[in-house]
Amino acid sequence: MDLRKKACPNEFCKTHRKKKFNSKVNYCPECGEKLIYVCKAHGCFKPLDEAEPEHSYCHGCQTDRDDRKEKVIYVAKKGAQVAGFVAVPAIKVLK
Repeated sequence: MDLRKKACPNEFCKTHRKKKFNSKVNYCPECGEKLIYVCKAHGCFKPLDEAEPEHSYCHGCQTDRDDRKEKVIYVAKKGAQVAGFVAVPAIKVLK
């Protein structure tokens, strides 16, 4: 199953840089231009290389996604440590 998105490269088309299509659609329904693979991220229409079907995000968007994942993991670990330090004194007070 190909999860990549396609968009119209025609600058004069109504859907240019406004709408993304499923990878099964080959031609633009508005102007008839052949669609190209673009980045899957919201608002990003950078073209992708067709030879690499496993990539659905451009390099910039992929690094942003990876950075956000690392930040979420870091914050979750930090929160677990803080919760552990708060829980231990609370248990001692309750005893």
